[in-house]
Amino acid sequence: MTTKTKTTMTLDKALATFQSRDDVDPALDSTNPHFKSDYASLESVIHTCRKALEHNITFSQMIDFEVDTIVGNRHEFVTTTITHTDSGETKTSRCPLKVKDERNPQAMGSAITYAKRYSLLAIFGLAVDDDAETATQQIFNPPHKKTTLGEATGRTIKPDDTKINQALSNNEL
Repeated sequence: MTTKTKTTMTLDKALATFQSRDDVDPALDSTNPHFKSDYASLESVIHTCRKALEHNITFSQMIDFEVDTIVGNRHEFVTTTITHTDSGETKTSRCPLKVKDERNPQAMGSAITYAKRYSLLAIFGLAVDDDAETATQQIFNPPHKKTTLGEATGRTIKPDDTKINQALSNNEL
């Protein structure tokens, strides 16, 4: 969910100027050992986003929540707001926190860090190749295991198998 002031023309212009800079690519300064990939840490993203101060854009992030009054479920969010300091124009975005065990402080901290990092990247319009992209590629494009023709067909293949040799020569397999 994104909210903003009625007009954001000054903020949008300053944001466009910030985005056109050559030095607003967060450094891939951390490694995810699970996916064996590099990613931009929250510190790297914050360091990059602070360069927006030169364009009179500041940001803040806070944790907030709402309670579903019908069911009673509590939902936590990271709320990110960017503000143009001269005009007072703002844009705000909320990113839900997804945690399997909300009683686990380590899991909650990881979810907050992840949401803060991606919220900043999104609201500032920054792109970075990182561990999420690598994870997605590994999920949707898993490495192919080489199988033998026998494993693929469930048959025991003998060198003199006429049907198999004929199919191979006709490019039917």
